[in-house]
Amino acid sequence: ATAHDAGWIDEIATAARRRRDAGPGELVIGHHDWTVKHVRFDGLEPCMVYDWDSVSADLEPCFVGEAAATFTYTGQVRAELWPTVEEAQAFIADYEHERARPFTPGELGTARAAAVYTRAYSTRCVHAFGGDARSLRLNEYARELLD
Repeated sequence: ATAHDAGWIDEIATAARRRRDAGPGELVIGHHDWTVKHVRFDGLEPCMVYDWDSVSADLEPCFVGEAAATFTYTGQVRAELWPTVEEAQAFIADYEHERARPFTPGELGTARAAAVYTRAYSTRCVHAFGGDARSLRLNEYARELLD
């Protein structure tokens, strides 16, 4: 029932997943769900991380792209809480700065594809629950990050 009118989401997700899975990057241990809802803060300092069943081995750019696509999400499904393309790109740039070396062009492509795939997943969830899937602006997100 949730597939009705979701073909456009699935097409973007498939293209992004292919790029993400074919991309380069260092294999690391990380957390696949770095949304703010899984972090407790003491003021502005993170002091606790939840949802440890999301820990696994994957390519570093995949973890960064996933986080760039969701870092502002709080659990309230409202489009304005999702990072914009600019915010996702700034997140990746900030990560590269803290990492002390930029991603290679291939690694950057992997991170961007992971961000698009993650946004497609979120868009599909919104669609499945009867929300306005277009409010997540997946088409714009994919056009900017996959090109």
